[in-house]
Amino acid sequence: MAHSLQDFLNAATSDTIRCTNQYELEATSGYSDVDAVLEGVMLYGQSATIPKRTVNYAAVHYKGYEVPNLVPTNIDMTKDFSFEVLEDVDGQNRRAFLAWMNHVMNFDIEGGSLFEGDRGVNPKSLIRLRLFDKDNKTVIQTYKFWNVHIKEVSDLALSYDGGSAGKFTVNAVCSYFTIEESKNGALTGLH
Repeated sequence: MAHSLQDFLNAATSDTIRCTNQYELEATSGYSDVDAVLEGVMLYGQSATIPKRTVNYAAVHYKGYEVPNLVPTNIDMTKDFSFEVLEDVDGQNRRAFLAWMNHVMNFDIEGGSLFEGDRGVNPKSLIRLRLFDKDNKTVIQTYKFWNVHIKEVSDLALSYDGGSAGKFTVNAVCSYFTIEESKNGALTGLH
């Protein structure tokens, strides 16, 4: 059933979940030393990007005319995504993401080797991003990013000013992403 624009604006005013996007992150790397820190810990942040999907089409020629965008050929996904994490007091979260990155490319600086590490796709590395309802408890959607490699962990500014929580940005790349669930069970298992 279609809703009027006024109904949409009224809902957006009273239920601001899509304006504020309250979310939490759960990350597993597949490496025991990293997961010892990240398992069972919810990572909270202030911003995140969810990759896009694009349907590609092929042009069809019919009686000398080209008919563009007629036959869908494949779905292309953006592989890169990022999220900002609020740093914990002990700084373990940031160190865990740095260790995750090091498993993929572990530089042997003293030995002069630049080709250590596990460069294959790790099927156990995944990140779940859960969007909350307005009660900040009910999960509306869960995005699951598969085969995650960490590309960049941003710098962490240190100062004596204090008063604000530390935060850092993680840029990652995944093989693909799925939507695990949605509100009231609708669209469950949507790929």
